[in-house]
Amino acid sequence: MRPLRHTAILVCSALATLASQPISIDTGAAGAWQKIQKLKTTASVLHGTAHPDDEHGGVLAKLSRGDGARVILLTLTRGESGDNAIGPQLFEALGLIRTDELLTADKYYGVDEQYFSTMIDYGFSKRLDETTEKWGLDNAFRDVVRVIRMARPWIVLSRFQGNARDGHGSHSAAGLLSQQASEAAGDPARFPEQIAEGLRPWSPLKVYMGGGRADENWTVRIDSGEYNPVLGDSYANIASLGLSFQRSQNGGRYVPGTGLSLAYYTRTASRVPAPEKENSIFDGIDTSHAGLFKTLGRTPPAGVDSTLAGIDAAIGRAIATFTFTDPSSSVPALAEGLSLTRDVIAKCANEPDVLHALRIKERQFEDAITAALPLELSALANPTPGLAPRPGSRGPAATMPAPVPGQTFGVDVTLANHGKVPVELRGVRMMTTPGFTASVVPEGSTPLRGQVAVLFFFSIKVGDDAPITSKPYFGRAAFTENRYTLSVPSSFGRPFSPPSLVAIAKYAINGVEVEIMEGVKRREANLPYGFVVREVRTVPRIAVTVSPMTQWCLCRLPPALLIST
Repeated sequence: MRPLRHTAILVCSALATLASQPISIDTGAAGAWQKIQKLKTTASVLHGTAHPDDEHGGVLAKLSRGDGARVILLTLTRGESGDNAIGPQLFEALGLIRTDELLTADKYYGVDEQYFSTMIDYGFSKRLDETTEKWGLDNAFRDVVRVIRMARPWIVLSRFQGNARDGHGSHSAAGLLSQQASEAAGDPARFPEQIAEGLRPWSPLKVYMGGGRADENWTVRIDSGEYNPVLGDSYANIASLGLSFQRSQNGGRYVPGTGLSLAYYTRTASRVPAPEKENSIFDGIDTSHAGLFKTLGRTPPAGVDSTLAGIDAAIGRAIATFTFTDPSSSVPALAEGLSLTRDVIAKCANEPDVLHALRIKERQFEDAITAALPLELSALANPTPGLAPRPGSRGPAATMPAPVPGQTFGVDVTLANHGKVPVELRGVRMMTTPGFTASVVPEGSTPLRGQVAVLFFFSIKVGDDAPITSKPYFGRAAFTENRYTLSVPSSFGRPFSPPSLVAIAKYAINGVEVEIMEGVKRREANLPYGFVVREVRTVPRIAVTVSPMTQWCLCRLPPALLIST
């Protein structure tokens, strides 16, 4: 059984984007194939930018969907001082909109983890020194170092250069910080309070600076115009479609193209031998499982090398046996690879960097098996427990407003096996945050045959003193502040705080246990357009909105001024 802390970390990772629905190219056989592609490499890349919509989306899609790398996006601000083409919201409210828009775009880019710093977008800036003065360079520097130590990427890929060419002071700051923090993150003497909290130093293997041009001395170029036949489009076009969902900034424009789409990067630091001109940012890095200890500069425990090589071999068999008409044909090899990964994890308790990489790989194996079978887990809230339609019945699930402290409601969890391969269901449970309690589901083993769905019922009690989880974990006391204060420091860097309720199902295939998890959602009427699905989060019992927010009050004016008017 996994430790509780480890389970919580996996939940945060697996539900990082809080996506209510996957996009079409991530479902079915195409989705399963891409998840298997993620298994064949240990490569990881962090892309550093300043605002939502700064990112090289096509490059991210190529690295994630084409090369299978784990892709991390660090966006320093939430774009609070941008324009708003879709509504009246500005500043913090716009920042929340742009955060959500970026998460939607991330799904198209194939981003695995999205992080933000505590810096606030204060508007357009022509100078780097203005940005560093407003933010406090040390504050921003500390945040970027923290994210690098948390995410531990093989490669840092800066969107900007850190100079006047970037055209915006905040862009320049992002370019400068991406490169300098990559060096500082490996030094335990820098920001030692992070080390005291449990973070460990980390030095990326390579660092690149973006914004290069074809006629300059670049190191590597990445073509996101490459066509992917499984996805049915180029990486650049897929990313462009994702970018169009950042509608507050660009009005939803989608501009597909054909041919090359080249981005040029210059290597600024490397801890591995690599040629002056590279074919890939991964040149010089052994990204196989067998090469994991070598890449990390560690000596493997006895017998681990052969097991790691076995993981690579199992992934190779999964790829060779996969068919688009029957993705489940790859499941036996995937289950073997997952079992071997856990064997290595058990033998490497004293190798935290290895464990970090393999825990991520364990989650990826579970995701790939679930997609290849395929199994689907849904968890929908109900105002009255036990009244949801049974599988096969007509009609949508009931609508439900956001819950308030003191309320009791139900959650109906459905686990559906859409394939033909039976699995052994070993239980469904509900993971709750403080303030929520869930009814106990008896543990047990039962077969889940193909083309069958099973339904579980939970009764959820929201405590009278439960926190208001719809409120962001970040905020500022005054408009003049240029960085956020965190009410929940453990949520640092995340787009939003973790889900209040997460349904977790455990099943076994070929004797290997797999977990599938899903944040609990609720249906809310959005007539006449139908319904929207939102994550379950608590709201206050009573809320007051004042409109307009400011107005002159003559009773507060000095008497002399009242007379003069």
